[in-house]
Amino acid sequence: MAHLDRLLEQYVDEERIAGAVALVLQHGETKYEGVFGWSDKESKRRMTSDTIFRIASQTKALTSV
Repeated sequence: MAHLDRLLEQYVDEERIAGAVALVLQHGETKYEGVFGWSDKESKRRMTSDTIFRIASQTKALTSV
């Protein structure tokens, strides 16, 4: 998972994304958790593992899978 760490850190450093929270589960067991960048760059608030995301209608795609 080190590759995922490097990739997400690079995206934040290049300002391609402000931040991200990544989680990989396998058979109900957490295999990877990573937190990167900012939840709010202007106020300098860092992303956390429990940051709430406003994803609006994106849940439709997730529930249809």
